Amino acid sequence: MKGKFYMGLDVGGSKISAALVDTKGQMSLLRRQSTPPDGKLAQELLIEMGQGLQEHADAGGATIVGVGMGFGGPVDYPSQRVRRSHHTEGWDINLPLAQTVGEQLGLPTRIDNDANTAALGEALFGAGKGKERILYINVGTGIGGALVRNQQIYHGAHSNAGEIGHCIVQKDGPECACGHRGCLEALASGTAMGQAAVRALEENPDIETSLKNVPREEITGELVGDMAVEGDELCRRIVAEAADWLALAAANACNLWDPDAVIIGGGVSSTGETLMEPLRESFRRYATSPQNEETDLYIARLGYDAGVIGAAALALTTL
Repeated sequence: MKGKFYMGLDVGGSKISAALVDTKGQMSLLRRQSTPPDGKLAQELLIEMGQGLQEHADAGGATIVGVGMGFGGPVDYPSQRVRRSHHTEGWDINLPLAQTVGEQLGLPTRIDNDANTAALGEALFGAGKGKERILYINVGTGIGGALVRNQQIYHGAHSNAGEIGHCIVQKDGPECACGHRGCLEALASGTAMGQAAVRALEENPDIETSLKNVPREEITGELVGDMAVEGDELCRRIVAEAADWLALAAANACNLWDPDAVIIGGGVSSTGETLMEPLRESFRRYATSPQNEETDLYIARLGYDAGVIGAAALALTTL
């Protein structure tokens, strides 16, 4: 595997991914492990996975130019510090994670929010290629968002641009991990879909669904999405309701950003048209003309790997 590569490290609420990516967006040596329940353990695993990629690269005569990281939580981009994690305990506040990882690996390192890096990956190598303005919505354990123009992330004044997951779409709605109520994340994330399914079973034990045979603690948004694709009516209703909330938030965001395209990524995007069909229908209803007719809505082409490819793209475009 000789040649020039960039290392991508993607730290999500449920998985840590690591890969070497070339200048065309092609991955080599993809590794993926469950995110430990403690931030310090997660940091150790992150460095261990990076060192493993280095060993393979050295053995194959490849050169790693630099490291890009996507982190599942707020990142202060100018200072390259992690502000906090909404989903995993034990991460220090204002942690200089890029500096720590860079020193351990001996490579220049950049970090950004994982939705930003995934959006960058889609802009360079995926569904957003050739588009000038992109609104990216990452739907997984939580919901992140990003704005990309001309293959550059727009961070805003406080490194917080594009955080659509914490836009309040239902006043006094369910509590969100961020502490507010009615955020998009609390209504349409994979976590929210899993919780909606459990509530439905508790409120109506006789409801017709294959989920009745699944232990409550094993019901996740991923399972709900998979069963929706298979045709389970309860799961399809839950996905459609989440799609409606996503469409409402996307339509409002489009009034401000006026993008060429809205791209839906993250784990929940694996539901494909089961999610996108009701999302497009609701978006056309909510969006203001001409966005409702002229804005394209896509599933992320890079799929679950958008995060790790995008993390490498961060290094490619900034180092």
